[in-house]
Amino acid sequence: MPWNVGIDGIGRDIASSDDSRVRVVAGPGTGKTFAIKRKAMRLLEQSVQPERILVVTFTRVIAHDLKRELSALGVAGCEDIRAVTLHGLCYGILQRGSALHAFNRTPRPLLTFKKQSALQFEAAPLLRDLANPAFGDVRSKTRLIEAYEAAWSRLQRELPDVEQSPEDVAFEHDLVQWMIFHNAMLIGEVIPLAYRLLRDNPLIAERSAFDHVIVDEYQDLNRAEQAIIDLLAENATLTIVGDSDQSIYGFRYAHPSGIDDFTVRHPNVVDFEMDECRRCPTDVVLTATNLILHNHPDLQPPLSPMAGNPPGLIRIVQWPNVLEEASGIALYVQSRLNAGAAPASILVLSARRYIGSAIRDACRRLNIEAHSYYHEELIDSVEGRRAFSLLTLLVHPDDRVALRWLLGIGAPNFRSPQYALLRSMCEAEQLSPRDLLDQIVAGVRTQTRLSHLLGRYREVLAALAPLQSLVGEDLMDALFPRGQQWATSFREIEIEGGLTLLTPDQLLDAIREYITQPVVPQSPDFVRIMSLHKSKGLTADFVIVAGVAEGILPRIDAEEPRLTQEQALEEQRRLFYVAITRPRHELIISSPARLSAQEVRTTGAIVRGQRGETIASRFVGELRRGGPALRGSDWALTNFQ
Repeated sequence: MPWNVGIDGIGRDIASSDDSRVRVVAGPGTGKTFAIKRKAMRLLEQSVQPERILVVTFTRVIAHDLKRELSALGVAGCEDIRAVTLHGLCYGILQRGSALHAFNRTPRPLLTFKKQSALQFEAAPLLRDLANPAFGDVRSKTRLIEAYEAAWSRLQRELPDVEQSPEDVAFEHDLVQWMIFHNAMLIGEVIPLAYRLLRDNPLIAERSAFDHVIVDEYQDLNRAEQAIIDLLAENATLTIVGDSDQSIYGFRYAHPSGIDDFTVRHPNVVDFEMDECRRCPTDVVLTATNLILHNHPDLQPPLSPMAGNPPGLIRIVQWPNVLEEASGIALYVQSRLNAGAAPASILVLSARRYIGSAIRDACRRLNIEAHSYYHEELIDSVEGRRAFSLLTLLVHPDDRVALRWLLGIGAPNFRSPQYALLRSMCEAEQLSPRDLLDQIVAGVRTQTRLSHLLGRYREVLAALAPLQSLVGEDLMDALFPRGQQWATSFREIEIEGGLTLLTPDQLLDAIREYITQPVVPQSPDFVRIMSLHKSKGLTADFVIVAGVAEGILPRIDAEEPRLTQEQALEEQRRLFYVAITRPRHELIISSPARLSAQEVRTTGAIVRGQRGETIASRFVGELRRGGPALRGSDWALTNFQ
């Protein structure tokens, strides 16, 4: 089929453009992905070598779908297009040749997430090992690590007037030395290292590898990532697509103004604007517009409904507590399934995993197949972390990060003083921690000052011994036992080829990929429950946004400077905007009226009085559509019981 069949208007203009620099500002549901695919299709039809076309997408699923859909249309060469995430592309660039060796780094990322203002799991011992009192406590050191990553992501090191303090220099030195010793790197270092490699080597092959570069979700790239795109496209046409109103990755140092000032940084830019929402019902579009205009009240509405779209349904409901909210939402889901809706057509979003998990469990009590997608869920328990670390050592016996965590677990300071001694001995003798500990265990040498570490190491060896010969279901059962709540999410990971001949390295790869590059299925046979961030790029007939209460969404740190609070509020408003523009038919916005003291601590909600009364999110008041909020029981009684 020719590329121009079934596409018209602005989408056709974008797909047909051969201009050197093109900026497409495209709101949610306006057809930007369709235009990108047709542009790639046209280039292939015009005999552009597929490997000379780079399409940068925000997720691996979108990259895969682009190739799959082009293949279904019979487009020759589509399987050879470089459709990748930028992180994946940069990781590949660093792994080719000896690039990482030149930086004295190893491509083994630390698995971590932030909780209670401190980095968790594999970064936990790192925070204790950075023992200089000048670095402060674990929260202070977490902020220093974030500042280190942010400085490169924002290209602050490129500015001649930005100087590091002696304390920052000392911290960065100790941090990098820890990574080098443990043969590891921070996930946030991949982009800066790739940028340095490309920047400092103008004749490197990657800088002339492409004739056409197309970038989706440009507003969610940070400054370093945007600079990498410029280097990759210096000899190519460049088309960027995005929308600053959908920039939701501030915690990754996204630079949304990069799409707004693109014309300042690039000459002769041709602009296109896509503002007609084809996906959402009319009332949803108007509601979303009311919300996002609070970020820029002086501008024109950024989105308009497509003529002829139905009004749709919006309901705002409140339940007595989280348990009843979860049960009520499960009943709503059941009613839609009973009416003939497919499970994949229902999407449940919650900013807090606690609420999402409650909804998942309530669905399962009604025999509704539901899966939750919160990447930290797997490694949020000590049991899960221990099992994953043992599996890592089973596959990679010399993995120093996994061993470091296992040696330290059970002690508040992760046995940092004794480990510092072990590390100094290893560095002096050029031995790995495992080799040195094996020598002591075997009686080749004695070392009384490492007694606590030796005790833990013997326990690790004892735990690994029965795993050595296991494969398939026996391996899965040994590491992630049936019936254990903490093991449930591990057992739900889809394993290519099934469990029958599953090897330890295959299981490790599947789990690590799920944690670091979570993929949300597009059309599964179950109901999907996830964070609002993960809904980016998804569409469903029925969308439920749960737990929409002040302190949960938005969640503002009162200790931050006023400007930082305002920026956080605007980003979380954009996040809610993304969430409520997912539905094709119905949008349900839900909240609990009361929370227990423990639930307040877990969710961060703001409550009134000792009864734990929540306050509806300010964002609900900004919608100005959908009618008055309803009691959940009244809504359920009249609609789906």
